[in-house]
Amino acid sequence: MKTLNDYMAMSYRMKVVEDEDEGGFVISYPDLPGCITCGATMGGAIANAQDAKKAWIEAALDGDVEIYEPDVEGSDICIVEYKGYVGSIEFSEEDQLYYGKVLDSRSLISYEGKSVSELIQDFHDVINSGLLK
Repeated sequence: MKTLNDYMAMSYRMKVVEDEDEGGFVISYPDLPGCITCGATMGGAIANAQDAKKAWIEAALDGDVEIYEPDVEGSDICIVEYKGYVGSIEFSEEDQLYYGKVLDSRSLISYEGKSVSELIQDFHDVINSGLLK
């Protein structure tokens, strides 16, 4: 039987949504039903997401709830969704820039921003441009 540490070491997909009404960011783990949190900044939301992931897994282990394993390796993967399209979110320390690409697209379509808000706006602009049709 896997332990909390085993599950915490696994790479679960994080869905990131900018909260346009309240500000900040909402993060959920689609593979961990009901595991959702938020933060005023992207960094704060990611830190809260790690705490929420841990609490969710602890409760699942205590309650004998099935925990699905992700099929990716590495650290948790941040994604953003808009109009049915999914994109990645990554950060380059060297360039001090957020960047990503539209996932499940036949073409390599990328976007970037100096902040997460700029990145999300650029992602929306790419989707709205019609490049994926």
